[in-house]
Amino acid sequence: MHGTLHEHDWVFWHDALSQMTCRSTLEWMKSKDYLRRWVLPEQNLNAGTAFSGRPVGNSPELMCWDCSLIKDVDNAFIRHKAWTMHLPRGSPTKFCSSTPKRLEESYLRLMDPCHGHDAGVPTSDRIIHDAEKCFGDHLMAVINAQGAVVHGLGNRNGKRRESGNGGHGGKREKASDVVGHWLHPDAEAGLVDQLGLVTRAIELSKCTVDVAVV
Repeated sequence: MHGTLHEHDWVFWHDALSQMTCRSTLEWMKSKDYLRRWVLPEQNLNAGTAFSGRPVGNSPELMCWDCSLIKDVDNAFIRHKAWTMHLPRGSPTKFCSSTPKRLEESYLRLMDPCHGHDAGVPTSDRIIHDAEKCFGDHLMAVINAQGAVVHGLGNRNGKRRESGNGGHGGKREKASDVVGHWLHPDAEAGLVDQLGLVTRAIELSKCTVDVAVV
C-alpha cells in the first residue's frame, strides 16, 4: 500500500479460514500491525449464530481473489510459460515453474503494479468488477437466502474459486498475444520466436507436400 491514497488507513476483508485464524498467523499479523486492519463484525453482527463476533468461515463467494481473480493470474502464467518455454532455464525473461522461487518470481512479474492500471494481471477494471460482483450480486443473494449458502456463487470443493472471465526496462507500449491477451514485455521476444518456428514448420510442410506431388 506504500505510496497509495490509503497508505495509512487501508483495511482488508477476509473470511475466517483456519489458515487465517491459527495462532501463528494471528501472531504474524500482530507483528506486522495487520490484525487491527482486518474488517471484523461490529454492533452485534452475527449475534446468535455460530459466527457471532467473528467473520464467516468459508465464504469464497465474497472473496474476489478466490472467485475469479486468481484464475486470471493462473491463466496468464500458463500463457506466458508457453510463450517462453523454449528459453534456457535461468533466463531472466523466462516464465518458469521448475522451482517455487522461479514460480513466485514469474507470478510477481505478472502482478507488478508498475504495469499500470490497464495492464498486468489482474487489471484495475477486473478488480473493481469482481469487488462489485462479490459485494453486490453475491452479497444480495446471500442476504435474500437469509444467510444460507447459495450454491453456484463460489466453489468450496477443493479449489475455492469458479472460472473467471477470462516491469523491466523503460516505458513500453502494451503488447498482446495472438488472441488479444495482455503480454508481458519479457515474453514479447519469446512469442515472436514461437510464431517464427510455427511459420517455418508450415512452410517446410508445404515444401514436403510439393515434392511428394511432383
